[in-house]
This record gives sequence, structure tokens and C-alpha cells, in this order.
Amino acid sequence: DTSTKMMPLALLPSTRSAAAAIGASPARRLVRCTFCRAISSAAPASGPKSAHSHDPDPLDDTKSAEEQRSVQHRLSRPGYSYLPKKILLLRHGRSLGNDDETLFSRLPDWKIPLSDEGKLEARQAGATIQRIVGDEGTPIMFYVSPYRRTKQTYDELQHHVTSDVLFTREEPRLREQDFGNFQDTELIQRAKQDRKDFGRFFYRFPDGESGADVFDRIAAFTSTFRQDCESIRRPDAAAVFVTHGITARLFVMRWLHWTVDEFEVLHNPNNCAIIVLERIDGADGSGAG
Repeated sequence: DTSTKMMPLALLPSTRSAAAAIGASPARRLVRCTFCRAISSAAPASGPKSAHSHDPDPLDDTKSAEEQRSVQHRLSRPGYSYLPKKILLLRHGRSLGNDDETLFSRLPDWKIPLSDEGKLEARQAGATIQRIVGDEGTPIMFYVSPYRRTKQTYDELQHHVTSDVLFTREEPRLREQDFGNFQDTELIQRAKQDRKDFGRFFYRFPDGESGADVFDRIAAFTSTFRQDCESIRRPDAAAVFVTHGITARLFVMRWLHWTVDEFEVLHNPNNCAIIVLERIDGADGSGAG
């Protein structure tokens, strides 16, 4: 059955979350993507279509419904019988490094803490996660980047999550892209400009990582994640990844088989924004299969 089914898209204004659908059967799917504005649902014969644009903040709640319209990606997903019904990717709350980029020259990136505003965002995100998950009978498994700002985000949000937690695991492969050690502010700014010219996926920061490097470790993580799902056998569960902007985007790229051209026009979600991937059971979306 090659029929397709579009899941309803729910944007939560308080967190500017994005929603997409992932399939649990081999049938091809249409996926709604609020990162994108005009990606064709079928690639031309000469290769993937990349002549589509994104606003710097495509989830701006002040825009009209037409401006925020979701576009369709026709994608294939293999069948995994124990995938969680929802995957939530949460970017950490606002950090002191977001307020003062010179801090990275004095403090290791992984030790940058949340600001007071970021802690408030994290608490609000916890309530939003519970609202997205829905029934308190839906258990949750958490995977958390080992960076201080992501661990603090988890510490704040967990007080507002009332569902049972199957486990919480620190996962180093969900860490931030490595920009080098103590970062010279001027050098990093020049490198970021070079990245725009070179391409954000393949550009490697001096003494750091490229987007492709992050993609490779995310690909390894997805294999572990699937094994965890098969091990616990709770398809009624939800999975929450507390991570970083580019890491979340590259997970979605890997999970939904996006192309490099599609990744290149994406932008980071806001602090504590949530990307929601929802499983569709059955080729016709009826829940069978």
C-alpha cells in the first residue's frame, strides 16, 4: 500500500514547536516540516531540489497561517515495531554564552550554565512536554547531553513532568558541535562567516567539528536508540532528547533522510523550542500495521 497520510500539525505558541510525522511501516510518508517553506515533495531527475528559502525564524507566531504553511516531504521509513509513539527534541534553555559570547574564551563550552531566563524557559518546557505527551500513563525515556546547560535544563523541566520516567541517560553523542577548546571570539566569528560561504554541513571549525562529523555520531546514536526501543518494548512511550540546536536538526536529517541541500537552508530552533516527531502506524494512518 503506497497511500499517504498527513498528520495534523500543532504549533504551540509558547514554545514555537515544530511537528513532523514518522512512519512505523515501510510505506512512503508525507511529512510536514515547519522548518521549510517551499521544498518540493519530489526531487527532479537531475537531483534534489534546493532552490527553496527559509526565514531566519520560520516559526514566528506573528506570521499568518499562509506564511507558516507546512510543506510536504515524501520520505521512506523502515518498519520498527517498538519505536516510541513520539520523539521530542528539546534545545536547552538560554545560556550565559547566548548572552555573552566572550565567555567561551574563558570557560569551556561544556561548562557554560543556563541564565536565569533559561531556567525559567526550561520549567515552562517541562509543562509543555507533559502537555504534548498527554496521558500521564505515557512513560518517557530521557536522553540528555552531558553539557551543563542541557543537564540544568533537564533538572528544571523534570519537576513539571508527571508521567513515569522509564530511564534518564546521559548521552555524549547528543552534545553540541565542537567549535574548538577555549574559543577566540574574533576567530570564531570569522570561521562562522567562512562557514556561510563554504556550507554549514561540511565546514569544519579549526580544532573542532563539521556538521558532517556531528551527523556521523548522531547516526551511531540512532542505532543505539533503536536497540533501546527494541529492548524495553514500550511503543506507547515517548522519547525526549535534551540537546542542542544543530544536534537536533541533524537528528531529524538522519531520521527522516533529508538531503544536505535541505539541511543547508535550516536554522536553529529557539532556546527550549520543541521539535515533535510522531509515529504513524499503518500505511493508511489508521493505526494498523
